[in-house]
Amino acid sequence: MRLELPGHRMGIAASGDASRPSPSAVLLSSAAVSLALGVLTAYAQGWLPAGAASLANSAGTWVVVAFVVSARMRRVRTAAVTGAVSLLALVLGYYVTDFLRGFGVSLPTVAMWAMLAVVVGPVLGVCAGWLRAGPPPLAAIGGGFLGALLIAEGWYGLHYVAATTSVAYWWAEIGAGLVVVCATAFLAKRRAGAVRDARRGRSSSA
Repeated sequence: MRLELPGHRMGIAASGDASRPSPSAVLLSSAAVSLALGVLTAYAQGWLPAGAASLANSAGTWVVVAFVVSARMRRVRTAAVTGAVSLLALVLGYYVTDFLRGFGVSLPTVAMWAMLAVVVGPVLGVCAGWLRAGPPPLAAIGGGFLGALLIAEGWYGLHYVAATTSVAYWWAEIGAGLVVVCATAFLAKRRAGAVRDARRGRSSSA
């Protein structure tokens, strides 16, 4: 039997927490990454070939970015803030770049996207937080929400803009959404099994 001193274990936990970036550092880095990707989106619309052009002209790409950076947060509340900040940074980077390049920028359009970022961003952040560390039902909802958004946009693209865009892209987005939903279901099932095993272990040791 190995003896572990409480102070030693606390020291390990403390050093582990100290090595993690603070929430403010994660938020700033997420904003910087999102801002850069917003700038890249503006340029990519002219760089990408026709088959992949929708990658820089669809909401799904930005949704995935906001979801991924929000998932870096350890708390759902800060993940919600990160989701909003990420989408706002993407909007800012995109439209400021277009303005500096001499393209016309409509203030009502910018205001609309900024308002959507404030509304949708926190929802994405909460879902990302649930998927990262929430109980199985909430984890399933969190990842399922992202997958559903991708599937919905793919369906929209096939039915309303397929004549001027790549049909293959929208099918690929639907496929990606289905993969996210299936992977989330698998993760939630495994997490539920781990919870049950932990409860059995506690009851057997009591």
